[in-house]
This record gives sequence, C-alpha cells and structure tokens, in this order.
Amino acid sequence: MDKTNRGLKFKVEMAQFSRVTDNTQQSSRKNRAVVFSLAVLSCGFMIASGHIASVRTGEATHFFGNLAPFCFLMAVGVFVFIKSWCDSFESKRNLSMRFQNLFAYFSKISFGVYLAHALFMIIVMDIFNITPLTVLTPAISIPIIATTIIVLSVALSALLNAIPKIKDWVV
Repeated sequence: MDKTNRGLKFKVEMAQFSRVTDNTQQSSRKNRAVVFSLAVLSCGFMIASGHIASVRTGEATHFFGNLAPFCFLMAVGVFVFIKSWCDSFESKRNLSMRFQNLFAYFSKISFGVYLAHALFMIIVMDIFNITPLTVLTPAISIPIIATTIIVLSVALSALLNAIPKIKDWVV
C-alpha cells in the first residue's frame, strides 16, 4: 500500500473515531478525555521531537506535516474541545450577542485564514528566511512567528471578505 493510501486510510479511521462528537449521541467524559489526552500527547511529541532534531542537526526541523498522524490527532482534539465548549455554552444559553457575532464572523472567515496561512508561511519562512532558529530562541520566536502568520491571515481573509465581488468567488 503506497503512502497516499495509508494516509487516507488513517484519516478515515480517525474520522470514524472522532464520531464521539456526533450530534445524535452525546460523547461521554471518558471519550473526550481520551481525545484530549491524545491531542496533548501529540503536541508534546511534536514539540519534543522537533526540538531534539533541531538541536542535533543545527537546523530548524519540525514534525508538523499536513498528513502527519500527530498533527491530525491535535486537530481532532481541538475540534472536540471547541465543540464540547460550545455545547456547554449552548446548554446554558449564556453567550452574549456580541460574542455570538464575533464567533460567527470568525467562523465565516476561517476557511480564508486556513488558505492564507500557507501563503504567509512561505513569505515569512522562505522569502524572508525567518525561521525559529534565526530569531532569538525557538521558545520566543515560534509564538511570534505563529502569531504574525495568523494575524496576517486573518487580515487578508477579512479584507477579501469585505470586497463584494471577491468574497463570493475567493473565500
């Protein structure tokens, strides 16, 4: 079985596992705890392995590939966390209208942010050659670089959503 098919098979299996958040059934605390634990362990593994590999090679090395199983586990964990958090607020009905509008707006531009972040990663890391090892220490530079990329992506997506003809075609 080639790499693409293995990755697709893994994604299908994880998608079936992530059905613990299906609307027809309420996920139990135990299932959520397992998903959260896997996400935290995946995050810890990626940080530790990236740090160890970077120290050994002297180059910025990371394990955040788009098809990496650990990245996928983190995404599932974030999804389950946000869904359970929103469900808890929905059941209490105590979200302010301002927060609901803000949440709806970010939901609206989130796909554009997802698409734009790859562009800004290329611009920041490849064109300007800014990597976690070229600016201060990785503990400081990674959050700065990530925040910069996210802010630029949100700004571009918001700008494109503000243009009437473009928002229908692009984002």
